[in-house]
Amino acid sequence: MEQNAGSRTGPWNEVKCRVKAAMHELSIADSIVSTVLEEMKKRSWQKVSAVGIRVGELTDVVPDALEFGYEVLTRDTPL
Repeated sequence: MEQNAGSRTGPWNEVKCRVKAAMHELSIADSIVSTVLEEMKKRSWQKVSAVGIRVGELTDVVPDALEFGYEVLTRDTPL
């Protein structure tokens, strides 16, 4: 049986799930970056050398995707 883009199973569904997951982590990374930049401004800090977070087992967050999103969003910033 041939799969098409509108089907709920098969490779296309896996791709859609991965894209949704990556967007979830990117949104979280964006919130982290925004929060840290706000705190830097409040405290008159010029640079932050490290940001630590813990990802719990039941959070449905993919740590590698979160780290990738953070790295992308912090390029050319003081983070």
